[in-house]
Amino acid sequence: HVSHPNVSSLLGCCIDNGLYLLFPFSPRGSVASVLHDQNAPPMEWEVRYKIAIGTAKGLHYLHKSCQRRIIHRDIKASNILLSPDFEPKISDFGLAKWLPTQWTHHSIVPIEGT
Repeated sequence: HVSHPNVSSLLGCCIDNGLYLLFPFSPRGSVASVLHDQNAPPMEWEVRYKIAIGTAKGLHYLHKSCQRRIIHRDIKASNILLSPDFEPKISDFGLAKWLPTQWTHHSIVPIEGT
């Protein structure tokens, strides 16, 4: 069970004609979409800092405090969703791996993600 303010929550799933996962709607989209929107003003540095700190807190939770520790393996701007108040939510766990309970560190070779 994963529960943290900076990690996207799975609301449900459907297995009819494929696998579909249901997550809360993120009206601001991803960090990538906000950063690269040509029609939007540049993101303020205070907001960027809030996103960086929130993402770090979410990763710390996944690596250290989660009931079953998780290595995301694909952290990037397009996998960080934003709430209306720019609170970051780590999403897209397609490449994620469980970190065995007895391990304190883990190196992954080859490097995954994009």
